Amino acid sequence: MKNKKVLTIIFGMLYYLILGVLSFLTFGLNVFDGVINLFSKGLFIICIIIIPILFIFLPLIFNKCLKKEWHKAFLYSFIANVTYVIIILPFIRFGITGYMKSFSVNKWDNYHNLRYLMVDDLDRNYKLIGKKTDSVKKLLGKPDGSFDSNKSMCYFVKSKWIDSYYYCLEYNENNVITGSFKTYRD
Repeated sequence: MKNKKVLTIIFGMLYYLILGVLSFLTFGLNVFDGVINLFSKGLFIICIIIIPILFIFLPLIFNKCLKKEWHKAFLYSFIANVTYVIIILPFIRFGITGYMKSFSVNKWDNYHNLRYLMVDDLDRNYKLIGKKTDSVKKLLGKPDGSFDSNKSMCYFVKSKWIDSYYYCLEYNENNVITGSFKTYRD
């Protein structure tokens, strides 16, 4: 009986210590990376705030609802927490990344900070080089600026901590796209 009590206290302390560390790391990585946050504020709140808060009560749920002993409840809760952080969250993140890698006007217009994921598909499948600037503006919208030359149009694709990342298209005197480049700016 005494051994189970000591085991329960040890498992409880370890669980909440590890839960705190995993929650901090999960929150920090998602704020730093931003894919879930930039895709959907609601999904971010659910995945990064609400579910970790629910993990606080998971041992109580296992103990009361499933009639598990406390030390087993902490162990099962730990397994659920690690599974969530190692398998489910990356699956959500990579699912969003995979979805955002294909260009569409709707995604380009609505997910400005995730545009960087679409640039390769845009270059590969939309063959902008050789097109007139007017047709590119119809596809991508009004440019956000011009850098490195007067004959370029640049589109904001991602914000970094200090700099912003832009996808730029160079054009000639006939307003025909001749090349593209990516640049960071303040």
